[in-house]
Amino acid sequence: AATMAKIREASKLAGKEVAILLDLQGPKIRVDKLPVPLELKEDEEWVICPSSKVANYPEYAGKLIPTIYENLVEDCHDGARILFDDGLLRAIAVKRDRDVYKIKVEVGGMLKSNKGINLPDCDVSAPAFTDKDRDDLMFGLKQQVDYVALSFVRKREDVMQVKTLLHKLKMNVPIVAKIEKPQAIDNLDEIMSVCDVIMVARGDMGVEVGNHLVP
Repeated sequence: AATMAKIREASKLAGKEVAILLDLQGPKIRVDKLPVPLELKEDEEWVICPSSKVANYPEYAGKLIPTIYENLVEDCHDGARILFDDGLLRAIAVKRDRDVYKIKVEVGGMLKSNKGINLPDCDVSAPAFTDKDRDDLMFGLKQQVDYVALSFVRKREDVMQVKTLLHKLKMNVPIVAKIEKPQAIDNLDEIMSVCDVIMVARGDMGVEVGNHLVP
């Protein structure tokens, strides 16, 4: 709020309009806190599961990657790629075992706490507009932001959810749809029909589809 107030003040003093865009975080899937970084080596087999289930699987101690995302195992399927740390580390989902997924490391490295996880081959069930996003949006609207950006948009309905909320609040704030998922490219026309701006978010998109396909 203090930063926004300074921007407004500087804008007035300079006699130049400066728009503020509120960038909502969206459903970020991450590795949970680790006591020490994990060393993943090529061709090794590990398992991944939500942190809430870790205690149930003592047999996988030392080879288990905890995630903050509760639905990862449900959303995943055999053969799906699982990318860590902006794609620097890569694994393939091999087989589900109850609440964990066995994965085989293709490209290894050191995996640290809070690093991002991408599931480019999976239909992630987490909504594009999360509860945290709703709180952040309400805060932004109080600050009279000029644009709202929605992360990890996959389909028209993701944008409509925010548009409907703004309509109920009688607020007319342009919506920027961030295009960073393969599904968003498939549904680009329908997304463009309901948003005001699209932002090609090349970082996450590069991880999801491969840098060579971003242009």
